[in-house]
Amino acid sequence: MSKTKDFVHLHLHTDYSLLQGAIKLKPLAAQLKTIEMKACAITDYGNMFGAISFYNTMKANEIQPILGYEAFVTFGSRFDKSTALKAGQRPYYKLVLLAKDFEGYQNLSYLASRAYTEGFLHKPRIDLEILSEKSSGLIALSSGLEGAIGHFLHQGNFETGLENAKTLEDIFGKDNFFLEISEHSLSEEQKIRNDLLKLSKTADIPIVATNDAHYLTVDDARSHEVLMCIGDGKTINDSTRKVLGSDEFYLRSAEEMWEIFGNEIPDALNKTIEIAEKCSVEIPLKDNLALPEYPIPVTSKCKTIAEYFEEVIYQGFEKRKKTVWEILQAKDELKYGFDVYEDRIKEEI
Repeated sequence: MSKTKDFVHLHLHTDYSLLQGAIKLKPLAAQLKTIEMKACAITDYGNMFGAISFYNTMKANEIQPILGYEAFVTFGSRFDKSTALKAGQRPYYKLVLLAKDFEGYQNLSYLASRAYTEGFLHKPRIDLEILSEKSSGLIALSSGLEGAIGHFLHQGNFETGLENAKTLEDIFGKDNFFLEISEHSLSEEQKIRNDLLKLSKTADIPIVATNDAHYLTVDDARSHEVLMCIGDGKTINDSTRKVLGSDEFYLRSAEEMWEIFGNEIPDALNKTIEIAEKCSVEIPLKDNLALPEYPIPVTSKCKTIAEYFEEVIYQGFEKRKKTVWEILQAKDELKYGFDVYEDRIKEEI
């Protein structure tokens, strides 16, 4: 990241953004090398399913992995499953979260998990309460038009956008919250640009440039539309299907990003480098820190965890034999007996 006009993608959706992102990890690494980028973030919608694979793939290609995800944030309670909303509000807003260090990565994992187990309502949601509790080690970007600030600016409600910006800055700290600006040739983006720049000056919150990449190259735009149709259960000719609105949600090069923002707000591009330099996560994968411990009961004769694991499997198998026997009888498949299941256990242990 030594070039004077450099850029790092901090908002990017892989194919782990289920049926919404079309970027596969190995082709991503190859494309990043082609356009000479030394770092890149993963920010999939509502999950961190691809974080470790992304981390390993980027490391293997000598590219700095920046781990994150795009959260769905409710300004109410994540426990509230009511669909009633105040006028002009949405049930959730998007917010890009990036891990600065291992603690930040652990907090991201915690937030993503609680979003599913506690806050799920159409989407896995978190709220400001849990975000405040787990903000350590994190950097937040305001997201785009579907973020809270972009939403209220688009409505012409500058004061509410400003209020939300200050709330998020209070949660993450002065140097850890950024207003996100993108350019995909959308009229909605143009509508809020001046107010976004004004808000940045008013609140003294820096702006960072992103490209919200959903696919690798501009040629992939049509294929990505088909992917979204599959996700929505609609056809490509359906006028009500969800669209991104242009074919510019691809992995732009640094040169392309500087052509767009270099004259007007070059600091927004330089901020991507500063943020990348703040994000340095090392995951001790060999230590298996994420795995729970299962102590061997004193009643067991097993001497190792592996032996105890096998013992528990066969205990469970014996309990289920009766149910399996009834199923086999019903399907007239008794001729197969239990050999196929025992063989499968031996193969998978």
